[in-house]
Amino acid sequence: MTHSSPAPQFEVNTRPTSGEEAYPTSPLLDYFRHIELTTTPACIIVGSLPLSDSEQISVRSRDMVIAADGGAQSLLERGIVPDAIIGDFDSASASSSQILEKMRAVNLEKCQKMELIKLPVDKDDTDLTDAVRLGWLKGYRYFLIYGSLGGRWDLTLLNLNLLTHISLNGGLGVLISERQKITSMNNGELTLRSPELIDLDARESAVGIIPTSDVVEDVSITGLLYEAQHVDSGYDEPLWSSNRFRTRAENIRSGLPVGPQTARMSIGQGSAHVVVPADVQLVSLATRRSDNESLGQAYQGITANLSVAGLSEDAQRNQAKQL
Repeated sequence: MTHSSPAPQFEVNTRPTSGEEAYPTSPLLDYFRHIELTTTPACIIVGSLPLSDSEQISVRSRDMVIAADGGAQSLLERGIVPDAIIGDFDSASASSSQILEKMRAVNLEKCQKMELIKLPVDKDDTDLTDAVRLGWLKGYRYFLIYGSLGGRWDLTLLNLNLLTHISLNGGLGVLISERQKITSMNNGELTLRSPELIDLDARESAVGIIPTSDVVEDVSITGLLYEAQHVDSGYDEPLWSSNRFRTRAENIRSGLPVGPQTARMSIGQGSAHVVVPADVQLVSLATRRSDNESLGQAYQGITANLSVAGLSEDAQRNQAKQL
């Protein structure tokens, strides 16, 4: 069965040009979408890595929840029944039938509407990638992804690449861990809001921009301790790590307002990952990237560009099948 809610849309407004919310921006940017992330429905995806007790998942009425393989167990532990479970089920701590039985006890009606998509183990795409594709086909463009940082380095790096892929296609993906979250932006501007109290003793209090393209042009940062205006950089220049919001005491000494702070980061041309503490809120995204209908082809087999030792030529030709 399919997810029955109507396809969500970004909450899009015109960027303010006057008043408190107005701000200078890159001359290279011609925004045609200003996305309010606080009200836009999200596709919440939970991956296979275990979540700590402090990692809570908040689900709003228009959000969609997808368990990517073993992520179903983490959702079950929090009393959340997903709209879909997708994966090859090679990492689930319990069998899929056991998990489904326990979920029926939590919410039988929702389980009856749940999509259960079984994927082969040997395939090009990761379960997380296919989960994002599923959410994209349902109309979602804002992805909050848990249980996907750490573990195997190859999968972690693929997940970071997935953020860039989402950004290049007009969406926004966020990988969330216990202490930090990371997103990707391309030719756009991201607005952040700090918690009221800044804890410099926390292990991860830093804000960083890490270029992922050869060149990033016209980078501007406002509202953080270290600001920049219209700077060009690249992936080999580590200039953008270890920034942070100002503390209450620093604001008082500088005669600035106390309380939650707003920061903005913009890139006129190029791509970068943005890393923030987990308690920092992503408020809005301004972008000139169009909203593509598809994230590209998905495969349930192994691409024809690779071969498996010992297979015949006919078997090699048949191993790549589109979903």
